[in-house]
Amino acid sequence: MSVKEMGAYLGISTGKAYELVKTEGFPIVRVGRKVLISKSGLIRWIEKGGQNLANE
Repeated sequence: MSVKEMGAYLGISTGKAYELVKTEGFPIVRVGRKVLISKSGLIRWIEKGGQNLANE
């Protein structure tokens, strides 16, 4: 999903969503300049309390 879609999914502003994406360990994939977030990765990140998933 896009950052804007993630913000809507979480019920936060687009600005807050972009701040969240910049968090270390946040599960994003970059395709060129586009930032994408997998729904399953987002859910795992939330379940882990926002911890870095890179160590898994």
